[in-house]
Amino acid sequence: KIVHSLLNVINQQNIEENGLAFVYCIGALKVLSANTDNNIGNILVQYGFLQVLERHLSTCNTSTQLEGEVVSSLYTQILGALRNLCDIPATEKLLENTSFCGEIVKTMTECYCDAEVLLNSCRVLSRMSLFTEMCKVISHNNEILDLLVKIIDNYTNDTQLLLRSCFILGNVTGQHDHAALHLHEHGHIMVSMLTLSKVYKGRLAEKTTKDKQLAVKDVLCKAVRVFTNVLQNKEVAVSVNPQLIKMFVSLGQVASQAKIYELLLNVLCGFKQHVLLQHCGICLH
Repeated sequence: KIVHSLLNVINQQNIEENGLAFVYCIGALKVLSANTDNNIGNILVQYGFLQVLERHLSTCNTSTQLEGEVVSSLYTQILGALRNLCDIPATEKLLENTSFCGEIVKTMTECYCDAEVLLNSCRVLSRMSLFTEMCKVISHNNEILDLLVKIIDNYTNDTQLLLRSCFILGNVTGQHDHAALHLHEHGHIMVSMLTLSKVYKGRLAEKTTKDKQLAVKDVLCKAVRVFTNVLQNKEVAVSVNPQLIKMFVSLGQVASQAKIYELLLNVLCGFKQHVLLQHCGICLH
């Protein structure tokens, strides 16, 4: 009854006139949908909660009446609920017939200075990128790819945002050549990866908490995965900057000495690309 009442409110009322009420109602449904011990997530999908979220996200993107903390909170609750629904098996197929990717691009563009909204957007895209068809959709959406590179360039100190941005790029470049080529030709991805790798390699030597050190290692692992995936495309590899390769080798040495095995594995995956070694004249001993 509670779920039905909450759904009735967000289905029948006007979000622009009752923004704060929608924050609480969608927030409550978000929390309920995250509970894996019951069937509420499946019930919400069956009752069209996914389509309701799509409609309200679109309204938030275009409304001139919703503003300030209310619209920011709405974005947080809508994107959080959507992320939870992505864990429901039935959602994967339903997402293929929605315009969520396009709406999320609008949200990220509109709220580019709001790190929390960007993080929630990237959490959704991260989960979607694990679905075969949605990964294809993301990989062919140049606006999303460009925004992710822009985040990597401008949010260097936000490890959680960097992790998710690199995770998405790693998934799409690993599956689709279009993403790798676009990022290389229009997104200066190699320069971004070089800058990011230099910054976070330096942070490995800093004395800090165990959690922060783990986050630094994770960023490097995800960044090198993007680097490796992009280099798998021969059109990219033949024009790669030797400085990038030197950094790549340097990261491999650091990973070996510090026993960061995921990072070392990603580096070795890059080395197996013979074109990488052939064009840059590197000898491995």
